[in-house]
Amino acid sequence: MRRAKGVQMNFDFWSAVVGGVVTALGIFGVSLLTEAGKENWKVHQQKAEELYQRALSLKDPVPVIHRGLGMLYESLRRNDEAIAEYQKYLDLAPNAVDRERILRRIEGLKRT
Repeated sequence: MRRAKGVQMNFDFWSAVVGGVVTALGIFGVSLLTEAGKENWKVHQQKAEELYQRALSLKDPVPVIHRGLGMLYESLRRNDEAIAEYQKYLDLAPNAVDRERILRRIEGLKRT
């Protein structure tokens, strides 16, 4: 399948944004043993949600943003919101390579 150059650049850009948010959350999650670390984690989770929401408000957001937001909500135990975001991701990317994994995550969240 041939993609238009702008579409590929948009996908590459948003993949980098989403990857950066996930990486930042992973780095800051290391210091959760202290109260300061817990507060730092909370602030970064809020910032990540803000960035995902901003990304979704831009023209032609890529589906992977919904997956990232679903993962964030899952980590916050906001299961209904996680399920909704995962489902949006699958609706927008029906042939996603991680479709089966995301479906398993949805089923697991529904059981909790």
